[in-house]
Amino acid sequence: MDKNYGAVFKILRLQKGFSIKELTDSNISQSTLSRFENGQVNLSIDKFFHLLSKMNLSPQEYFTRLEETTGTSYSISMLNIITALDNRNYLEIETFLKNLERQGHSSPISRSLQLQITSIKALLHQIDSNYKIDEREIFNLKQYLLSTKTWGEFEIQLCGRAFYLFDTADLRLFLQRLLDPFNYSVVTFNIRLYTYIALVNLTDTLLYKQEYDLLDRVEKYLSVNPFPEHYIFQKGTLQFKLALFHFYTKDKEEALLEMHEIVTAFKVLGAEAFASRLREQIPEFDTENFNQE
Repeated sequence: MDKNYGAVFKILRLQKGFSIKELTDSNISQSTLSRFENGQVNLSIDKFFHLLSKMNLSPQEYFTRLEETTGTSYSISMLNIITALDNRNYLEIETFLKNLERQGHSSPISRSLQLQITSIKALLHQIDSNYKIDEREIFNLKQYLLSTKTWGEFEIQLCGRAFYLFDTADLRLFLQRLLDPFNYSVVTFNIRLYTYIALVNLTDTLLYKQEYDLLDRVEKYLSVNPFPEHYIFQKGTLQFKLALFHFYTKDKEEALLEMHEIVTAFKVLGAEAFASRLREQIPEFDTENFNQE
């Protein structure tokens, strides 16, 4: 985490009227929280989300305020893009692409900007196979990821968006690099968060390509490193995709029950449209059974 995380957290804490003492417990001491706010220490992602929860503050609200305060784009941008992909919102992703392309009109396009543009195009291709990408762009993106010895936030974002473009050998290699903590100079808050978000798109890609051995590896990773509770829709999507994986490889009845339970949970939360999109993906869907939920 950079120092802005603690500074913005302090602003929000004071605005909501919480004292340091009210937010601390057995998970985090008063001195640690004070030092975090002053930029002297970092917090784990679990402790950080725990603090947000105690202030009744969602991660999206926090990151929005962080961007407004610092003028810097943080993880919320990637989260918005993956959410748009979950919703198959072609127009929203296309808007992201046009915004990036406009940046290249005012000056010679940089390599990093071109790589970002290609990664967004990959998402459009994932939604609509008729959307074509120049093979040279795909090659350049893959070569960049392969040749970069130490990954950071930028590389995770590129890889997380572009999984759909890769063949089995590439997917195996990039999954290894994504989950390997030694692939990064330091595992920061954003590194972990971006990794979780990238896994949402990776799981969808592996299902489509029927790469079940790689899906098994993703599931084992998540059993040890569970998805943060606060990202309800992304976590729900991931759990649903893993249930689909179980349907094709394990007990079909148990997997169907798990999918129905996830759909029902989102209906209870009032996310009818989201629940409907998930319901449409259930194999051998039993309409009568669902109507009784």
